[in-house]
Amino acid sequence: MERTVGLDPSGEAARNLSVPTLVAEQIATMPDAVAIEDGDRTLSYAELDRASAAIAATLLAAGVAPGEPIAVDLPRSWQAVCALVGVLRAGAAYVPLDPAHPPQRRRALVELAGARTTLEPRDVERAIAAGETGPEPPEGGDRLAYVLF
Repeated sequence: MERTVGLDPSGEAARNLSVPTLVAEQIATMPDAVAIEDGDRTLSYAELDRASAAIAATLLAAGVAPGEPIAVDLPRSWQAVCALVGVLRAGAAYVPLDPAHPPQRRRALVELAGARTTLEPRDVERAIAAGETGPEPPEGGDRLAYVLF
């Protein structure tokens, strides 16, 4: 059975493509177009690509395995979008946490999800500043992408 993951800009069904692959296609066709607007901060698709690649490289260097859940403890922001794409680009699955929730609840969710790694604002900033080049987007959309509670 073929799965439909989403629609490309022409309205054609995109089949079995990962989110990072879909983002990479957008980067290739429109690298300078606005990908993220967050208050005064605007990132192009090319900037999203560099930031998410750096985050993916950092995760892989830390030994993150395919499908491994990664807790993302970031407020809704441009950094969170870069982190989510970076986690997926590393072949891992993100576990979004709400920083407004009590620390005990966030720790419990991390434990329930089995996440060994948590991305926080300082981790994302360090990864982006390091500017490592990450892996190509994983092929296929059949991996675990996220764990929600």
